[in-house]
Amino acid sequence: MFRKKTPKKERELFDTQALKTAEDVEQAQHRTREEICRKVQQWEQLNQARGDQNASFREQLGEMKEEIDYRMGVLDCLQSRLREIQGDQLLASAPNPS
Repeated sequence: MFRKKTPKKERELFDTQALKTAEDVEQAQHRTREEICRKVQQWEQLNQARGDQNASFREQLGEMKEEIDYRMGVLDCLQSRLREIQGDQLLASAPNPS
């Protein structure tokens, strides 16, 4: 499954020259730190969700593989039984060398 790539969003450059006082700069720093923390939390949540989803997929794939292996074993046993029955039928239908 392929996702269509979307172009990256253009980000405007932050105009630091518009900040004229130390208080303005400190407020901008505070807002920026809060935004970074929020984005890091979102990133961690997404990363955890992806990990949980991948773990779930791995578990489902493991269960499917076990089921397939079991069914292949059953099929092998059925094939052996079929050969056994067919062999018995051939022996029963063979003429007696009397």
